[in-house]
Amino acid sequence: MRRVCEAKDITPEISVYRYSSPKFLEYLKSKVERLRRPDTFEISRTLVRNLAKDGLMEDGKEALLQAGRLKAACELVSQYLSKNLYEELLSSYDFTALDAYQEELRNEHASAAAANMSAIEAKESKSSVNEVAENGKKRKGPVKGSHGVEKLKKANTKGMSKLSSFFQKAS
Repeated sequence: MRRVCEAKDITPEISVYRYSSPKFLEYLKSKVERLRRPDTFEISRTLVRNLAKDGLMEDGKEALLQAGRLKAACELVSQYLSKNLYEELLSSYDFTALDAYQEELRNEHASAAAANMSAIEAKESKSSVNEVAENGKKRKGPVKGSHGVEKLKKANTKGMSKLSSFFQKAS
């Protein structure tokens, strides 16, 4: 309680506590600092993989790596916090360089995906133009039913009584 609250000892037996937001934020920061240390952080392969996926584990990106570890530690601690406390914790750190790097990375991925999609669309449009030119009309192929429907089509119902006869009174 003394880590996150202001304490006052009235008598040796009686102590009163009052929640202190700045004290709680400092306590959270100490937790984050402990989690971001390389010896603690690298125990989790998932966290290291996420940093490597963003390209932060490469040489020459030490400052970004430290910021990435810090943000990942904040996100790990945030699993136990309310949204407003998490936002307050994040606002106490400066992630501008990391955010700019991640935005640049997202833009590169988006442009690569757009180029890939335009190449695929061009290929598809060429094939559809050729089909229309050859046939004169664009036609759909035969529609196949699902696997279950095809199985049901093959069921032999010869010699079976109708289902409605099951619900009639016995005579």
